[in-house]
Amino acid sequence: MAVRMEATGGVERSVAMAIANAAEALAGVEPLADPLFAATILTARAEFGSSVDPLPLLRLWSRSARSQVGRTRYRWTISTWPPLGSVAHVPDRQDWIPWRPGDAAVIDQFRPAFEERLITPLVIAEVIDWLGNAAADGGEASELASQFLSECRPTARRDAAAYAQEGHAWGDTWALHCLASRPSVLRLLHPFALAIAEAYADTTLQAGREAVHGTRFPFAGIPLVSASAHLASGLRELGIHPKLTGTLSSWIEGQQQPDGGFGDGDGPSDVMTTLAASQLLAGLDPGWGPSAAMAFLASRQTSDGWWRAYGPETAWITLAAYRFLERASRPFADRFEWPEVAVTSRDRRTGLPRYDYYADLARLCQEVAGLGRAPIEVAFIDLAGFGAFNNRHGMAMGDAVLREFAQALAAMPGLMAIRDGGDEFLALGAPSGSGLAAQLDRFRREWPSRLRARFGDDAGVSPRILVAATTGAELVATRDDLGRRIAALKLADPPEGLPAEGVLVDETGPTRDP
Repeated sequence: MAVRMEATGGVERSVAMAIANAAEALAGVEPLADPLFAATILTARAEFGSSVDPLPLLRLWSRSARSQVGRTRYRWTISTWPPLGSVAHVPDRQDWIPWRPGDAAVIDQFRPAFEERLITPLVIAEVIDWLGNAAADGGEASELASQFLSECRPTARRDAAAYAQEGHAWGDTWALHCLASRPSVLRLLHPFALAIAEAYADTTLQAGREAVHGTRFPFAGIPLVSASAHLASGLRELGIHPKLTGTLSSWIEGQQQPDGGFGDGDGPSDVMTTLAASQLLAGLDPGWGPSAAMAFLASRQTSDGWWRAYGPETAWITLAAYRFLERASRPFADRFEWPEVAVTSRDRRTGLPRYDYYADLARLCQEVAGLGRAPIEVAFIDLAGFGAFNNRHGMAMGDAVLREFAQALAAMPGLMAIRDGGDEFLALGAPSGSGLAAQLDRFRREWPSRLRARFGDDAGVSPRILVAATTGAELVATRDDLGRRIAALKLADPPEGLPAEGVLVDETGPTRDP
């Protein structure tokens, strides 16, 4: 298993070893031996480059009985009750100890409810995500996966809706995190993830708080790092409440403990809370360094390569820790996560986010100090000759050209493409990254052949691109300035005088083809 971090120091070596050991542990497990997380283990193997056959698991599920309610409402296991059989990498049940010491006071009396809060939303999300991938593979596996997805959708919606009732702060926001952090699951259950997020965002804002507070003993009224990280992650992934996202993330950052980890209340750092907080901050704030949290997590790995918070979730949390350590080892630009594009922010003609997504992103950058200070490259693009093409061929063909250009732009790795309006677009490079102008320069040179292949030799629609460097805090001002200056470029470079590949003016460095 290749490790991307160079072992140049003690922390780097321990993290690199932890990554390798986790991969080895997960690769050595027989998936069907873990009733709860077989799909997770298959997902891990695929990520490691192993050949994975989904059919044995799908056929096993096809023989499963199911009911409309209770623990058998899905074809797959979603509960640790009745007790599961022996799983080699899972500790014996008597050794399942809550990761937050405060929960020990209630675990004996409420163990089934405690385990349901942890396991049920996690398994539902993991399986739906895996089924979505299996459904795209074709053949018998695709048919079964598609059948199971369709079959479980109503039940998953009912389960997800229950978490919007604000009955348990940790459990509800954990469910939100499980749903929203997996794009395929979010697409399927978006209204319910949105309902949970809005419920807890509204409660937090109404109370004027900078964190989510617990609602049940033993954490009632106590600000929770875990629930705050779950909510902030959900808000970011849904693309809503950027100000609250910034407030929550700033508060969470201030709760990091001397050992590099995070915990809830007065409790010590724990793996579960540290993962939730660190996953959020590592992909959101370039001003936060992940090294201390990475070292804490590496120190909590067992000698056989696993991580555990409680017990039955061992396979999942080990893959989650592996992914975090591998991702956090990269530069911030490579680990930054663009907020999800809300359905209401997506342009119907092109499929791209509209300008209000850009405005929300700008607000997020203003609220997260590290993002506000981070350098970011922005391009303003208009399509020279588009008006003439539209007049010659009609609006339907004009819309087809817009969509073709938009989808080609959006397919570029690491870039966020936005429709500003009309035939004008914005393109952003990841915060702290560079090279947007060179990337767009290659793109524009490839555009004429793509245009001719789809619309003929006389299409004559060329990109006019202006690229500038700014900071996250100045995104709106930069866009306005670029919009004014591209208007001057239009006068200087009329469409009939442009080459087929258009022009690009790079104000982050040397000027190309002025």
